[in-house]
Amino acid sequence: MKVGFIGLGAMGTGMALNRRKAGCDPVVHDLRRDGVKPLEQPSIGMLTVLNRPAQLSHHIEGALNNGCTVDDLKEVLLQTDVHCGLPAAGETFRVAEEVLRTRGLLD
Repeated sequence: MKVGFIGLGAMGTGMALNRRKAGCDPVVHDLRRDGVKPLEQPSIGMLTVLNRPAQLSHHIEGALNNGCTVDDLKEVLLQTDVHCGLPAAGETFRVAEEVLRTRGLLD
């Protein structure tokens, strides 16, 4: 089930994270990008472990749109890839590199 949050405010990030834990797929919009980052980064980690490259590229795009830096993204991928095995890790870095090159964030 999708649940929408417009404006996370003081309590919205926690509420959206709780909805995710309950199995919902929260869709969030907020003017403060730092409020959205904690919701996007776990999605990238989960999609990496599940080896879902098509969905991963969209979430990487969303994370970058919501203020994640290349360094933030590297940290999430490195932490996750240690646990998911070489095939998924390789695919994850291929997808991330493609998105970052398309955006001109890599040489």
